[in-house]
Amino acid sequence: IKPERGIEAEAGMDASLAGGRFGVEFTYYERYTRDALMAVAVPPSTGFMGVSLENLGTIANRGIELSLTASPLRRNRLAWDTQLGLSTNRNRLVAFGYDRTPIALSIYQPVQRHQPGYPLGAYWGNLPLPDASGALVRNPGGGLVADSQVYIGPSSPTREAALGNTI
Repeated sequence: IKPERGIEAEAGMDASLAGGRFGVEFTYYERYTRDALMAVAVPPSTGFMGVSLENLGTIANRGIELSLTASPLRRNRLAWDTQLGLSTNRNRLVAFGYDRTPIALSIYQPVQRHQPGYPLGAYWGNLPLPDASGALVRNPGGGLVADSQVYIGPSSPTREAALGNTI
């Protein structure tokens, strides 16, 4: 195992108006991590169960952070401060360090996996298979027949917001 290595770029600005009663902060960042440590299932052929950490690839993260502040009320014995924070983060596995299949994060129902080009731990699912007329195909027991797995979405939030008030 080697240490993870990364490179990051960040740019931002801060501004305030009316003697600090109103303010804005904005930041944009990008980070690339090489030799990322990921848990990989130990092959059953070894006779052991569990996971081991391996340096497997490159991960990219990028996003923005925005903070708006205001002090709408300032009196002798009473003050009201408010803050609104908004942020985004998009991560994706750029590539494994070598040619390999996606890493499933579950043995029995592999609905999450690490796959190049998609977010880490992304959710995957099966779509029902339609016939030529568009009706869903069913097996003899009445269950739906599934097509290949498709990407559903990331496992981590991509947007967050927070509102705070102090009186």
